[in-house]
Amino acid sequence: MVKRHILVAGMDCNFSGVNFSVFCRNRIKRIIRANKGKSELSFITIDIAMGKITKLRVTYPKGKEKLIENELYPSKFKPITKENYDGYKFRNGQKGIISILDIYQEIQNIGANNPGTLMEFSIFSHAYAGGPVLVNSYDDGEFVLKTPITNQLISFFRFDTVFLDEDTRDPDDFDPRSNKDFTAPTMTFKDLKNLQNAYHPDGFSWIWGCNMHHAIHKLLAKVENHKKYKSSGLKDTDKFRLRNLDEDTTIDIEMGLNFILKNPKDFTLEFGEIKSYICQNMMNTYSQILANNTKKPVMGAVLGTYSVYDKGALNLMSVFPDFKARFKFYENYFDFEFDKEGRNYGVYVPNKTC
Repeated sequence: MVKRHILVAGMDCNFSGVNFSVFCRNRIKRIIRANKGKSELSFITIDIAMGKITKLRVTYPKGKEKLIENELYPSKFKPITKENYDGYKFRNGQKGIISILDIYQEIQNIGANNPGTLMEFSIFSHAYAGGPVLVNSYDDGEFVLKTPITNQLISFFRFDTVFLDEDTRDPDDFDPRSNKDFTAPTMTFKDLKNLQNAYHPDGFSWIWGCNMHHAIHKLLAKVENHKKYKSSGLKDTDKFRLRNLDEDTTIDIEMGLNFILKNPKDFTLEFGEIKSYICQNMMNTYSQILANNTKKPVMGAVLGTYSVYDKGALNLMSVFPDFKARFKFYENYFDFEFDKEGRNYGVYVPNKTC
């Protein structure tokens, strides 16, 4: 059996100087090094910034490693530069960019043609609770339709704004949208089955970017430093008095728990309410929804943490290690396990409850 891998490098839309394709290459090298049994390997690398999809096949004729690399679809997609952006926002109306839908298609192709062989699907990119940021496009519910008009005197284009229903993906939005991606009209039942069938029984996905939900981060910082807090053994009825949280955080808590705080600067929550608020947000993360729909575990940062770039040879990414108290919180109060490579990513299991 050929063991298949799909590795995605997002665009550095912050223009901070990071090249996510380096992590893809380093991941491939690590997997090849760890392949002691010399199983045949296949890697599809999707480089959003370069607009390229490449394939690497590793075989072992007579026990000797042989690498065969070729580029797929060399002219189908466009590269991305700063010219595609207004500041950090990907401009509307662009075409020919690699989309999350193209990435799902690569997985579905494996499910249709080589089921049960996908070992790993990884996305190296900036990220947030809503998922990986491939280009930092926006789902604004509308797009501009450009129609050529020609008559006997003149040729010109007519531009019409088309408003979309809430279930339809924006054609000039290239980033993941977990509330739309895995259901019709975006993904048919057959496509979803092919997505699921692609994975090997031991297969998994990995979202390497951040999950810095700012309201949860600030709330947990207060809780973790509270005199009543314990890393395990708290009851849902234990009460926490919380003071001087910022307005954005308290509004988010009110919306999550569906009640109004009498004094947002000084209020008390039961531990069960704190857990309920975090649980609601956790169930809506891209990592959890991807796990539910692939029926395979997803490694991803837990809510309220961020990832950093490793140093040293063949560096990858890890969750910032100083969140030790937060890791224990999720381990003991939400039954989270963490990745076996020691990178501090939580394991989102399919259909997790809390």
